[in-house]
Amino acid sequence: MSIGLRKTVSNLLEALINEKAVHIKCSNENTIIATIADAHDSKVQHTITA
Repeated sequence: MSIGLRKTVSNLLEALINEKAVHIKCSNENTIIATIADAHDSKVQHTITA
């Protein structure tokens, strides 16, 4: 797992545990994008595309 992916997944899990905002949208029928704020700097955003 790359450092960037590891950090993004870590921030996603921390956001879920701390009930922080996680924005999820479907860009088309096959793609979901989750956007979360960095756990340490709310100005930084991370995205996960699946």
